[in-house]
Amino acid sequence: MIWSKRHRSSLFKDKNLYKRCTDKARLTGLSKNCKSATYFSGSNYINMEVEHNIIDLPTLIANLSDPKYLSAIQTEFNGIPFIQMPSMIGNKPENRKKNRYVYLTAYDFNRVKLLLDDNDENGENAKEVGQPEVEKEEGSTNPKPTDYINASYIDGYNSLKSYIATQGPLPWTFNDFWKMMWQQECSQIVMLTGIYENGRIKCDQYWPENDEITYGKIKVKHVSTNTESPDFVSRRFLMTKDNESREVVHYHNINWPDHGAPESPKALIDLIETIESDGKQLEYKGPLVVHCSAGVGRTGTYIMVDIMIKMGLAENKFDMLGQLYLLRKQRTHMIETEDQYYFVHQALAWYFKTKNDNTNANKQSTENEILINVDDNDKRAVEP
Repeated sequence: MIWSKRHRSSLFKDKNLYKRCTDKARLTGLSKNCKSATYFSGSNYINMEVEHNIIDLPTLIANLSDPKYLSAIQTEFNGIPFIQMPSMIGNKPENRKKNRYVYLTAYDFNRVKLLLDDNDENGENAKEVGQPEVEKEEGSTNPKPTDYINASYIDGYNSLKSYIATQGPLPWTFNDFWKMMWQQECSQIVMLTGIYENGRIKCDQYWPENDEITYGKIKVKHVSTNTESPDFVSRRFLMTKDNESREVVHYHNINWPDHGAPESPKALIDLIETIESDGKQLEYKGPLVVHCSAGVGRTGTYIMVDIMIKMGLAENKFDMLGQLYLLRKQRTHMIETEDQYYFVHQALAWYFKTKNDNTNANKQSTENEILINVDDNDKRAVEP
């Protein structure tokens, strides 16, 4: 099966296939019958139609103040199926151990493929300088080196493969993770989970806290840690292979509960803006690597907010429904809960309302400065 025209914007180029919804009740999300919607159906899509719901910023802000809107969003969210594309590679016996959750594997058509060396080692062989080896769990076995990693390419706004959505690495996939970072020329990692949550390991620590760890053929050296933000920790590493070094920045969000959403949109927006700013200074521009524990719920929420911000800036409108369909066609279970889907709406409204308020304040300040300067010039003109 061939995946083509993956990005939402590219779909709109064929006006014969796409028809915009003009139902005002449907556009506002307050329709009693949320199933009566406009559909896009093309032969290039697999298994299902993609439903779109175009909404502009004023309508979004107005809707969020309406108590009925939450119910409409819940109905809309529950009407979107959790899609399952073929994932035969991830379910092969030699690859099953590489999946943190056996029911969440990368789709075959858009999985990240590792380039293998003849003498590849497994992740548990990673060693920290001056530190003893970690004892293996009783009965655990390392997977054989294969080209499989539980990671999926995700398209961005007007761009293909802008993100890599992946699971929290396991001890025996550390090598695979850093190999992917190197081969895909990635320089930024977004981690949206704690190592421990509710008494369970959600992600193993795949980076050096101090000094240096060698993962297969790649050395990762800890350079610095920044804890100035109350919501995320940023760490800088130097990734080295064959005498070539690259800088990597790791952003660890520490206040996002599993299966839930952040308490405030500001924390996530600050993180997105920091990553956007830092990315301009980094040499390598590979896909942004995003992961939580399974790489679907919080990961999907982050990616969707980022894509919708870019769409809003370019088009002054949003298509959360259509984007969720497309995310789930690229990785299963993207955005797991109603709370996460509702949070996307809140985050976008907060971002653009704050941006507009700041723009208006700056505009007013500029106008005041002009008036003051004009007034001063008039006085100087009449003074002897």
